Amino acid sequence: MVYSMLIEQLTEIPMSTTPQVRDYTDHSRRLPLHVEASPVFEFLLGLFTYQARDEDPDMAAQVDSTFFEHVDAHISDEVRGILTRLTGCGELWLTLIGVAYTAPKPHTLEGFFDHVAGYDPVELRKRLLNNAGVTAWRGFDPAVIDAAAAGEHEAIEQVMTGQGAALSRVFRLDPVKTRDDLVSLMRRIHDEVPFDEKAVMPALRRDAAATRAMAEGTPTGEVVETVTRGITFAMQPGMTGVVLIPSLVIRPWVMITEHDGLRFFAYPVAEEHLNLDPAAPPSSLVDTVKALGDERRLRILYLLNEGPLTLAELVEKLDLAKSTAHHHLRTLRTAGLTRVIVGGDDEKRHEVRGNALADLGLALQRYVNGSPSDDPTDR
Repeated sequence: MVYSMLIEQLTEIPMSTTPQVRDYTDHSRRLPLHVEASPVFEFLLGLFTYQARDEDPDMAAQVDSTFFEHVDAHISDEVRGILTRLTGCGELWLTLIGVAYTAPKPHTLEGFFDHVAGYDPVELRKRLLNNAGVTAWRGFDPAVIDAAAAGEHEAIEQVMTGQGAALSRVFRLDPVKTRDDLVSLMRRIHDEVPFDEKAVMPALRRDAAATRAMAEGTPTGEVVETVTRGITFAMQPGMTGVVLIPSLVIRPWVMITEHDGLRFFAYPVAEEHLNLDPAAPPSSLVDTVKALGDERRLRILYLLNEGPLTLAELVEKLDLAKSTAHHHLRTLRTAGLTRVIVGGDDEKRHEVRGNALADLGLALQRYVNGSPSDDPTDR
């Protein structure tokens, strides 16, 4: 009776055509951001990149060829054969990035190998399944995932449908043997292929330090977008933090993986941390000017300025081959002119970065006036 009277009274009160808003959400909430440079991450990203030569030739073709030449010159035929049989399991190395991040510090390669050797073998296999897309939110029964990780053959057959042959072979091994063979393989690769930490790590640490300084007082999403040259992401339930990992070996690519609510972005180390010549033009300025020197890329910017579009939509509007459109989008993003929005689904949308052209004018003016900036926010 009371509710009916209240409803009658409310219906008699005229309501403004504009909804009135009081926002009580916590605007100070900031997704935790961590920046880590580690030889362990570079080792794992190197393994991923080396296997990409067979799994993703287009990606590998853009990586510095001297990396592949270095590995080929030192790796034994036996170990190369093992990696060849693992073709299709490249995500294994990305899975281990999260495992490495949670390992005790300091993050040394020997300490990491020991950490994995003591890792729960079933949990390790479950993480590999999740990174390969075998997850509950993709429709897999959690109980079946657990059973497959534990080595139950019927469950393995069920979850391996549609997975690569190499991954299927890995999961037909006993869980303990899977882990032990993995540790043995990594140790052998580390013994055979020299990793010059003194040559590689200083640049990665300079980049990490610059990114941490930039992150002070800057929203996490903006930091991610800056260091990855245009990749942004939608906040998702369960996300507890972001980890940024500068890398030399994956340049010019960005690799994204997850681990227990953390999202990892391995991004290419900025050119300014490799080239210490103070008179050199910033790499971002060079990339941007080059990117604008193509009519098709200018047309893409024109279309994206009207609103975000998917790759398929751009292909249709411009009547370009998919590979050609993808190349131009990558060039624009690398130059910092556009960004790609990574959301909860598999579809990525591209859009123009708001102040990109204005920032270009300022960066060009600073350099031409003889004051090249080493400010990492200029990347």
